[in-house]
Amino acid sequence: MFKLLTTLKYTPSESERVADGVYLWESHMHRLREGVDALSPFSASDLRESDVTNELAHSIGLANGLNQSHRVSVTLDPSTLEVSATATELKSMPDYPVNVVIDKEPTRSYSKVLPYKSNNRRIYLQSKLRNGVSYSTVRDSTFDVLMHNKNGYVTETTIANIFYKFNNDDTWYTPPVEDGLLPGLMRSHLLDIDFCSERSLYISELTRNHIKLKAANALRGLFDIQITDNQGSLIPCTPTPMMEAPANLPKLIVFDLDYTLWDLWIDTHISGPIKPSSNYNEVIPRRGSPFGFYRDVPEMLQRLKSEGIEIAAASRTAAPDYAYDALKHLKLKNRSGGDNISAKSLFDYTEVYPGSKVKHFQKLAKKSGFAYEDMLFFDDESRNKEVESLGVTFQLVGVSGTDENTLQKGVKAWRQRRGIS
Repeated sequence: MFKLLTTLKYTPSESERVADGVYLWESHMHRLREGVDALSPFSASDLRESDVTNELAHSIGLANGLNQSHRVSVTLDPSTLEVSATATELKSMPDYPVNVVIDKEPTRSYSKVLPYKSNNRRIYLQSKLRNGVSYSTVRDSTFDVLMHNKNGYVTETTIANIFYKFNNDDTWYTPPVEDGLLPGLMRSHLLDIDFCSERSLYISELTRNHIKLKAANALRGLFDIQITDNQGSLIPCTPTPMMEAPANLPKLIVFDLDYTLWDLWIDTHISGPIKPSSNYNEVIPRRGSPFGFYRDVPEMLQRLKSEGIEIAAASRTAAPDYAYDALKHLKLKNRSGGDNISAKSLFDYTEVYPGSKVKHFQKLAKKSGFAYEDMLFFDDESRNKEVESLGVTFQLVGVSGTDENTLQKGVKAWRQRRGIS
């Protein structure tokens, strides 16, 4: 039977109120009430806090009492609002990184109940079983699985959200919910206190960059993880061999956005919010005409990805939120015949903010690990040719935007600079 679920950490408290001993208690109640609103005939206000705390106190009392720490699993039947709880021993995490492996298979698309944690844990159990993990924290064992979606973006582990930062970069990131993950309570808390910001993480970044990884949930807090194989080797492994760009092609191709991939200045010609359209390659702004990529761009981007080339956007627009929303909502036909894909999923990196493009490329170099000489940049403004001082190859885009001919001219220019025939 389907039930809403939240797993919490109880530690002894001097207060007589059992909820005061629960970490992120208000967030746990909010999660349950959101699930009630979305998935039951009742409203959130029908779920009384006392119904949950009474069951919580009862379960802890059965498991050695309120003077010890416990892991408590609370379930709620959305059809009746019946609450049950089970308390067990709370095991602490070790002071060293625990081992995770990259899932052998991508995770299937999620159902509408994914944002609401439930006892329907099938996709997580399947991932755990096919990768042979045990949640053991013994140093040489495999603790968990790093899951990913069909577009190659890392999402979460089977029991926690993930957080990462690149070498020599102080910024922590966590994958966005849109990539297909359960928005955990600890994740929400860390976003609220500005510990991290959202950014997609492509699998290839795990093997190509020096990355520090953490995982977190409301039960265990933040803890360090490291990627291993099933024998405990610290050599990063991938579920399938990642395609590398051929030696006669750039490893990273970077595109400006305005009048390079679409025919407008997004900070001038439209205003938000930007909404998805029922048509392919089109989004609808609140003010201004619907727009999308130039004709050749959707197929071109997908072909570059299939050839093992990584793609980035580098824009100096004054409206980065509009740009990100447009990329997120642009729906493209899959050239391989599968499900529709989001334009956002084709970009490995996005640097979208005002300022010199030199700064954009310095950040791209740090995040990608690629040399500037392995990068090719398309832009409609000749002033941005300044990036060639770094070693990047620059290709000016004409008034018709980026098309197949422009792409080939850029690749030819890159080869000439590299002395490749």
